[in-house]
Amino acid sequence: MNSIRNNTKRKKNSDFIFTLETLGVVLVLFSALSLVCLITYDKVFSIPGALVADLLTGVFGYFSIAVSSFIFLEGLMLLFGKKINISIRHKIMFTLISIFTVLLLQVISMREYSYLPYGEYLSKSYELGEGGLSGASAGGIIVALVSYFFSLIL
Repeated sequence: MNSIRNNTKRKKNSDFIFTLETLGVVLVLFSALSLVCLITYDKVFSIPGALVADLLTGVFGYFSIAVSSFIFLEGLMLLFGKKINISIRHKIMFTLISIFTVLLLQVISMREYSYLPYGEYLSKSYELGEGGLSGASAGGIIVALVSYFFSLIL
């Protein structure tokens, strides 16, 4: 009786086109392409590579490589069905330390623009991402949304 239930469960799960393995493959492919664009800028994919690199560095800054690498690793884990067994407490601590590190580095990298009004600060943080990683801010516009208030305090 159990074998019949297991066979019907497998049949129902295999009927889906979109599975975790499919999501893993998509994440691995897109993050690998974004990493190539970030590292080589316009050398491999010419203008589209430069546009992708500009977008990612404008949005995530230097940490666009870390974000793309994290997505790549998550895609591999989904693809192979693996999980990392870390306690929730350690995950929360790692996340908080990462967030505060990025905020601190963003405030440091944008210190000469801290006098600007909020909207101009955000646009300047995004504009620094043009031209790739060489002139980008630490966290891009995503982190600049919050770091502006920290820069006013400091």
